[in-house]
Amino acid sequence: MLDFFNHSSAIGLSFSGPFIKRVRAISHKGILHVEDVETLDCREIEGNVKRLDITEKQAAVVTCLRSGDVLVRPLEIKLTKKRDVRSVLPFQAEPLLPFPVEEAVLQHIEIGQTKKSTQLTVLAAKKELVGSHLNAMNDLGVDPEIVSTSPAALAAFSQALNNASPKLPVLIIHCGMEETLCVLAEDGKLIADHSIKQGVSGLIRAIESDTGHAPEISEIDLSTIDSDAAPGLAQAVTALKQEVSRATFSLVKQHRGQNVSKVLLTGHGGPIKGIGTLFSEGLHVKVSVPEAQFGQTSEILQEYAIPIGLAFSFLAADEPDVNFRQGEYAYGDPWKRLKTPLYSYFGASVVLALSLFILGNVWSGSKLDNVKQKYASLLESLEKPYTPFERQYLKSNPFDEPADIENITPRQLAYRLDYLDNEIQRSPNTFNLFPDVPKVSDVLAWLATHNLVTDRESGKPLLNIKNFHYTLVKRPEAKNKNQKYSVKVELEFRTDVPMKAREFHDALIAPNDIVDPKGEVKWSTSGDIFRTSFFLKNRPPKQRAGNGGRV
Repeated sequence: MLDFFNHSSAIGLSFSGPFIKRVRAISHKGILHVEDVETLDCREIEGNVKRLDITEKQAAVVTCLRSGDVLVRPLEIKLTKKRDVRSVLPFQAEPLLPFPVEEAVLQHIEIGQTKKSTQLTVLAAKKELVGSHLNAMNDLGVDPEIVSTSPAALAAFSQALNNASPKLPVLIIHCGMEETLCVLAEDGKLIADHSIKQGVSGLIRAIESDTGHAPEISEIDLSTIDSDAAPGLAQAVTALKQEVSRATFSLVKQHRGQNVSKVLLTGHGGPIKGIGTLFSEGLHVKVSVPEAQFGQTSEILQEYAIPIGLAFSFLAADEPDVNFRQGEYAYGDPWKRLKTPLYSYFGASVVLALSLFILGNVWSGSKLDNVKQKYASLLESLEKPYTPFERQYLKSNPFDEPADIENITPRQLAYRLDYLDNEIQRSPNTFNLFPDVPKVSDVLAWLATHNLVTDRESGKPLLNIKNFHYTLVKRPEAKNKNQKYSVKVELEFRTDVPMKAREFHDALIAPNDIVDPKGEVKWSTSGDIFRTSFFLKNRPPKQRAGNGGRV
């Protein structure tokens, strides 16, 4: 069972044209691993929905909205407490949105803080788009627990890599089939993004128009392009290069003008020969690709970067930074993954309770045997043999049943001890053991009703009592029967008005019905903490707390 809490799994799903990329990843004791990847054709799934059924109940399903459906904007709020930031976020983000804030699902990522403000990345998606996405997923037989966005997934993916640069901005260029995403991230957090409606499919169409043949991705070579022999490809590459350069420089400028530490290339276009050099021109940073890790090759990591990032965003954090399943779109079964461990915990609790019950009975039986032994020893010390004392007891209590020492019950034993106690109390040559000083309740009642401790009109405390000690110092004993009872009371209290403490000290010294004037009254202070001790008068209280306390 302990291994279960160290082991969790997530399934990331992302759309790429008519295809769905599916990744299953696990985290075991904090180590991430990609179990399997696959690409599914939506046109085939429509007739066989079961292909997307998630049979593993403990896996969290994470999907994403398209980058064009989510607005990403930087925002600085002049607050530092997270609760305050969340409360003012809708009001602060409203000027950034091209649609009413009531129609949006807002999410935010905290980038950093200063002494007086918090830097955020605000993500907003229209509610109707979130609803449409969930409906599309339900049509495929999937109920995602988390709905994120592809730029946030790429940021999480870059952070999980072995060669990630913490606290430094990273530029991710994701060259997909239909679009190219440029994402700026820092420490796994999304800073900004830009979507370009050009991708690998545009390059394939350009080559087909030049040669009449649609090549495979592995056959495309952008290292050398002859504009005379392939004018369509040259034009498409130039347009893509210009758009990517414009987007990257714009993103870097948004992030305080800091230079990026590295450029990460992912997507279908990652393996294309020469594409890294094409994008690196003007950036002064070498374009790199993910190294083989997480149990997968570099090519797999490039192609499935978004679904891998979606799964990792759930596994690597207690709560994902971005989840558009909020409010009316909240996930309907949040306890799904906890049912099995809860059932196991309940079963283990029942077994433990049963074991404790059995052990308790054994322990109580042994304690009862010990009490029986002490009872017999008591009778022996009082020179009352068990059998004669039992006859004497039954003579005075004829309605009780006789019991031998082996089979006597706790109830019978309690009755006999009570009888024995009464007999001892009636014996001569005793002295009074009833204390003739105020009880704890009397002293507390006196303090509670004292006009210097509690405001009688409002009932609010004037002195905040932190500690109260009631200690019996002296009492009568067999060798000193005339000794009087002596009780010492120690108080520790706090007050913001030192004058009140001084007045209370004077009240303790002044004649009253509680404090013994012959006893020593000690007093000490430490800042706003005051300590005092005094002795109680050796006489019974005149009034009880229920009648107004001692005055």
